[in-house]
Amino acid sequence: MKKTIIAAAVAGVLSSIPAAYAHNDEAYSHDYKAVGNQPQWMARVPGEKRVSELSLPGTHDTMSIKSGDIWQNQTMTLMQQLNSGLRVFDMRVRHVNNRYRMHHGIIDQDTYFDDVLRDINDFLAANPSETVLFRLKRTDGSGNSRSYNDTLDEYLLNQGERHYTGHSDNPTLDEIRGKFVIMQEFGGADYGIPYSSLDIQDDFSLTTNWDLYDKWTSVKNHINKATNGDRDTIYMNYLSGANGSFPYFVVSGHSSPGTSAPRLATGLTTPGWKNSYPDFPRTTCFIGICTISFEGTNTLTADYIEQGGFTGMVMTDFPGERLINNIINLNDLSDYHFDEFSWGQATDESVNLCASGKCLVEGDQFAIDEPAPKSSLSVVSYNVLRPSAERIQNQVNYLKEQFGEQGPDVILLSETVRGDGCGSGRNTAREYAKAFNAYYVNANEDGDSASCQTGNAIVSRYPMGNVSKVRFKAQHSSFPGTGETDTGRSFVVADLKVGDDIVHVYSTHSASPFGIPGDNARKGQHAEMVYHAKSKPFTRILGGDLNAVGHIFADPLGLHDISLNPIFDDNYTDAHDDLATHKRITSEAGLVDNDWTLLLDFIFVKGGKVLTADLCGSECRDSSVLSDHVPIWADIQFEESNLASLSGGIDIPEDYRLQVEHALGFDRIWTDAGSGADDDVSIWRPNGVDGFYRLGDYAVGSHNKPSNPSVLVAKDDGSGALAKPAGYSRVWRDAGSGADQDVSLWKPVAPAGYQCLGFLATSGAKPDSNDMRCVWRGLLTLGGSFEVWDDSGSGADADVGIYQAYSYSNDNAVATGTFNATGSHSHAGDFKQYQTLNMSKIQFTDFRELKVMGKCMDVPADKLANNEIHANAYVWDCWNPAAWQKWGYEESTGFIRSKHNRNMCLDSTNGNSAGTNVVMHPCVDHINLKWDFVGDTIRPRKNHGLALDLSHSDTSNGANLLLWYPTGNANQSFSWGSR
Repeated sequence: MKKTIIAAAVAGVLSSIPAAYAHNDEAYSHDYKAVGNQPQWMARVPGEKRVSELSLPGTHDTMSIKSGDIWQNQTMTLMQQLNSGLRVFDMRVRHVNNRYRMHHGIIDQDTYFDDVLRDINDFLAANPSETVLFRLKRTDGSGNSRSYNDTLDEYLLNQGERHYTGHSDNPTLDEIRGKFVIMQEFGGADYGIPYSSLDIQDDFSLTTNWDLYDKWTSVKNHINKATNGDRDTIYMNYLSGANGSFPYFVVSGHSSPGTSAPRLATGLTTPGWKNSYPDFPRTTCFIGICTISFEGTNTLTADYIEQGGFTGMVMTDFPGERLINNIINLNDLSDYHFDEFSWGQATDESVNLCASGKCLVEGDQFAIDEPAPKSSLSVVSYNVLRPSAERIQNQVNYLKEQFGEQGPDVILLSETVRGDGCGSGRNTAREYAKAFNAYYVNANEDGDSASCQTGNAIVSRYPMGNVSKVRFKAQHSSFPGTGETDTGRSFVVADLKVGDDIVHVYSTHSASPFGIPGDNARKGQHAEMVYHAKSKPFTRILGGDLNAVGHIFADPLGLHDISLNPIFDDNYTDAHDDLATHKRITSEAGLVDNDWTLLLDFIFVKGGKVLTADLCGSECRDSSVLSDHVPIWADIQFEESNLASLSGGIDIPEDYRLQVEHALGFDRIWTDAGSGADDDVSIWRPNGVDGFYRLGDYAVGSHNKPSNPSVLVAKDDGSGALAKPAGYSRVWRDAGSGADQDVSLWKPVAPAGYQCLGFLATSGAKPDSNDMRCVWRGLLTLGGSFEVWDDSGSGADADVGIYQAYSYSNDNAVATGTFNATGSHSHAGDFKQYQTLNMSKIQFTDFRELKVMGKCMDVPADKLANNEIHANAYVWDCWNPAAWQKWGYEESTGFIRSKHNRNMCLDSTNGNSAGTNVVMHPCVDHINLKWDFVGDTIRPRKNHGLALDLSHSDTSNGANLLLWYPTGNANQSFSWGSR
């Protein structure tokens, strides 16, 4: 009763509480347009990852776009959701008249399942690196003459060429790339993954708005469950809710549906209710009293996972770009897949590239022979001004004069034309590709009604893949609309495969009006292109007609174009920056020669080096012969990416297991003694045995030598599972700290496809590449991090925090015990660096009983624990719990290692004669500690003329083991126990 009275009182005063300020943090969007450009993000996810190991953004009631606030769950179309990065969907169908009609409850959505499959198939055809999973929920209707499953069979017969038909309920990404997967919530035949096999949170029913915090608690608990749970389980977490609250309110906390609508106030304030709703924001504060406002599950989730974790599938309403990207970024995005373009696509010029709600990219190839690999590319950027057939030929002839018959390696074209209305021989990009025996891709900027379509293109002597066209969200007023088929500025992007290397190339034509509106439109467009390129791992080249005015100096009219700031702010290099401004004018525009105003065409580079750059002079600015723009060019040296060495190209068998062991000992590298730091720390170098390499150094929060730390070393068996670092970068040195010793902390640079699991410490010099190994990413799984130490109080010139990874589940993963460092006292840095070894991909030495004549080889436990040298090995009655009776044989080293103390090994001593006792010794690289199994006998590696022997076949407890001539008798016949 008290709870009811309080709730009523709160409701009564709600009208007197001011609404919170307008709120838009990009986790929620009620706009009727795509919120992001992520059509190929899964191309960067390693293909061996199973569905249960992926964090996937998705939508609840995916097709519920109409019917008002009570029933509406989405504003984006299915294709817009796909292009924004969403990959899991909730398809509610009603079986009516032998068709599947999309429904939300009783509300018909005016779409059918064949529309859904068409969009999914079109998306996957354009983006074969991706996969789409959807829940298919059955509701029976009327007018059917066949079963629900019979209707589904017909759909799949006609549109199921991309349907995943494998039998695994947890397939790998490589098994489902380019395919859609049904999560089946109905009986009958097997169509995919049983929906009932998922671990699902769907506490959707809210009685009132004040139940929102309970809903968030359910969501948060399920995130934690997924983060810490079994990686063989597929988790699904619904952020959505309804009944006593509007769906938009549950995910936004807003007082109305708008993207930037204000939050609704809870009616509670601080400090009076300071302990209520701790995760909800405190807003509109006045004289120390703050309103506690509602917060939507989209924002709460986006914030909660910002620093890492794992979610599984996240299903929500009205997702915004930040939520989608934060979920995507929880994945390992280190991999790369090159999906070559389907040459010959969309080349029918009588069919517009943009039509029927979607846009295609046209492309074809006329290459005779692929040119040899090289380390630099000649790149041309050219606005060709919608050329006639005659001007196309003139432009081609000019480029052949400059670059030879083969032409430049890459040509970025603006204002290309194609289509029936352009006239014969006027498909610009196609004619260029024919002239240079090259590949081309071309994308349209006009709407679906244009008969002669303008666009942007890339012409390349090298194959292209991962191609897409992206319409800018920022448009100037001449290009209204938000759909992909609306007229508007865009860019086309492709990956060039140059031998075993990849170069990412963008071609665009930015907004043209000058002045503040044009500046803002161009600035937004350039920011979008740079943001898109951030996901690209290799050298990036951006070029085209960027319509920028006087970007280096103010021009004579006092104008200054800010539109290029996003590109410069992201540390791109202007290829022509060394040229004087008046020598890089690219457009005629009716102005006198050498005017300082129009610098319109650019080539920008990131991750590469500009070797040379130039452009044609005013002789090329003749629109009747060539164009009103001049061609510009640069020779760009790109960074080696070595596609063959990426994780997808490393040929390691599925059943491979990395051999790991615990470090044998430690050498001290540094302590913070004398630094005055608030806490102690020391850093130690782990030691392994021959063939085993450290994975980083170990840090401990004291000055004492670690007694028994769990620090792993790994065996480099030549399989490619381990690799040397490509180099090191220093992240901290103790300058100014006052410590008794100097130290530098070094971050190893991993080769492509690998992860370095720890840092190294030195007194100053850069480590050698052979000092450690990095691990193939296919053997790893994401872990968490905890702080070991930071330098607070030390007075060092720079801050540092030392962290260590831990495994979320000891059954599924193991941490290596090595340290990482970051320049912060409060943040562990990029959470993706805290990787752990997947237990299913590694193996420790197998420790078992070693038996002879029914007895077990034994050494006193206390002597092993104390590292006692020369303690005799003998036999004793077998007792399974006894770790001192368990032994592991390492074939590579020859060690017979004790499980009770893995630093102790069986030693044949220096004896070369029969009768020498066998004892224990610390495991070091010495011939006396190496053994070979020969048949059922155990022979010292230094002398196979002797064998391990139970003296006089004495089976009494405590009888010594020694060396004796091989006899073939039972007292020399050893076998491994099963325990």
